[in-house]
Amino acid sequence: MEKIEDKIGFILVKSRSPGNVGSVARVLKNFAFKKLILVDPRLHKSRDTVDGSYFTIESERMACKGIDVLKSAKIVKTLDEAISDAQFVIGTDPNPPNYQKCVSPEEMAEEVVKRNLKTVILFGTESDGLTNEEISKCTLVAKIPTGNYCDLNLSHSLVIIAYTLFIKINPQVEETSKEEILEQKLLDEVVKDFLEIAVKSGFTKSEDSKIALELSNIVRNFNLTERSAGILRSLIIRIKAKIS
Repeated sequence: MEKIEDKIGFILVKSRSPGNVGSVARVLKNFAFKKLILVDPRLHKSRDTVDGSYFTIESERMACKGIDVLKSAKIVKTLDEAISDAQFVIGTDPNPPNYQKCVSPEEMAEEVVKRNLKTVILFGTESDGLTNEEISKCTLVAKIPTGNYCDLNLSHSLVIIAYTLFIKINPQVEETSKEEILEQKLLDEVVKDFLEIAVKSGFTKSEDSKIALELSNIVRNFNLTERSAGILRSLIIRIKAKIS
């Protein structure tokens, strides 16, 4: 059975920057996507040298370990050709027309996973984005919320979309990436260790002084994991040995 991430393609329409194309390939590699489609890319042939194509050299330099995604990218002349076998077409734009259905990246990812269809996600030119005609071919448009200033680089926009999809497809990744926060009992022991050091070193006179209570509060707000607590307690043991 085909995995959902293998059904998703990312389309760059008339991209002008080989650096952006390479960066996009690198992003897709990071988030386990493989399909990159370039519609009428601006290849900068005037900047080619005797050593080769400027577009190829620069895009490969920026792709790093995503060079396999870059080299397998499909190049087509028109957007219609790029979306010809897609079942679900999504656009990305900061200011889509009022009549177009607009959703957040999270809502977009939810729709993609729910439909589980052959999906393509369109990104327009670096300077102008998608045209209204190109947007009209989309079922919906994903809009990335920003502050008052809205001018995300192409590859930056794509990394947000790719990451959002990746987490929606693989929710267990987000959960397992978070180390378990300390239980209260162990946290109390770490605080006690710090206060003992504070008193023995002469930093404070007692474990219930004002400065000791403030130190206790600081330690409790570290959001320590079991690993970080273990490192701190090892350090404290060494400090105790030095000052005892």
